[in-house]
Amino acid sequence: MAGVRDAEFTAHALLAAIRADLVVHLIDDRKMTPDALRAALAAHVDSVLGD
Repeated sequence: MAGVRDAEFTAHALLAAIRADLVVHLIDDRKMTPDALRAALAAHVDSVLGD
């Protein structure tokens, strides 16, 4: 990926943001569907890393 020096660290850092308790909160409390959560995460990663 252009501009990312350590792709492995970047992957860990991005995945750390998706903790199990956050997923439970978004799905159970905020009534977000799993598909909507995946789409929101994908959009966020695209905005952080670019296309």
